Amino acid sequence: MWTLITTAWNKAKYWIIGGGLAILYLLGYQKGKHKEQVKTMKGTLENVQKAKTIRNNVIDIDRIRRLHDKYKR
Repeated sequence: MWTLITTAWNKAKYWIIGGGLAILYLLGYQKGKHKEQVKTMKGTLENVQKAKTIRNNVIDIDRIRRLHDKYKR
């Protein structure tokens, strides 16, 4: 009985270890992919917020007049 268990374990242990490593690899790959997507989304959000702030500042009429007067040629 014991020899049957040991021979089965010796035949299957590499497949079990390989399957475990494959699962860990896939989980790590998905986590890295998700982190990259979050990083991209944060960068996009920051750029949109900066553009909105700049656009709101440029809309100010007095500011535009001051810039035109300052750089008038």
